[in-house]
Amino acid sequence: MKILAIIVTYNSEKWIEKNISSIMQDGFEGDILVIDNGSKDQTPDIIKNNFPDVRIIESGENLGFARANNVGFEIAKQGGYDFVFLINHDGWLLPDFWSHVIPVLTDRRFAKYGLLSPVHLDATENGLDHGFRKYAGEALGNHFNTVFDVDLMNAAFLFISRKCLEDLKGFDPIFFFYGEDIDLCERAKRKGYKIGIIRGAKVVHDRHQRKMTKERLQLHLFANAIIQIKSGRNNFLENFGKALVSNSLFAFRKNPVLGYIPFLYFKNILKLMINIRRIKHSYYQYK
Repeated sequence: MKILAIIVTYNSEKWIEKNISSIMQDGFEGDILVIDNGSKDQTPDIIKNNFPDVRIIESGENLGFARANNVGFEIAKQGGYDFVFLINHDGWLLPDFWSHVIPVLTDRRFAKYGLLSPVHLDATENGLDHGFRKYAGEALGNHFNTVFDVDLMNAAFLFISRKCLEDLKGFDPIFFFYGEDIDLCERAKRKGYKIGIIRGAKVVHDRHQRKMTKERLQLHLFANAIIQIKSGRNNFLENFGKALVSNSLFAFRKNPVLGYIPFLYFKNILKLMINIRRIKHSYYQYK
């Protein structure tokens, strides 16, 4: 069993020592790869000085989450790793993590699970992370199996089997940030893979619910439109047209709190039109 743990870093000096140290706890069978997305702080130096066995690739620019992880995916495929494990830079694994994970990854009963996630806790280490709760909160309380099924899962901490990775070709690089994990889940399900949560394995995602800015909302709108286009069962042009129409309709809805939303929807329509060739490539190449 060979696992490649992949961490995409960006100004991560607050967490990176605890992050990497937690991966190296007893039971870890594999290697750690860091893709640094152009950090302006001391993140690369901290890694080089404290973790000489960790391989680090410095991109020199912010490639985005999808493209940076895809660099790691290619290394994993070339290196013959059985699983990749995506680990957000702003989190860490709790004790006894691998004792819960390895038996699942090596059990043929769970071979149909192309995507497996641990339980994501918030910084208090008591409550569920808000993003994780969105996808798994109710299911977590209703099941007692070692692994239980979910429909979607975010990629903050995510195991991807080698076969699933090869079938899906990694993340669709059209997503810069947001949406790439949902797209990955939808494509995995269409290929017949299951998505599961390993109940006993726990991690911490040290983040607060971030304030919605114009920039973040613009990324969300574009990602949502791409997911809408790719999830439709009709041909590309019909799906693309529906995405334009839905964005146009939302643009005329007033929002008393976020008054800039109409403008952003029109901006999103323009972005979709400018990128139609890229979106069409995405539609056919990352099914």
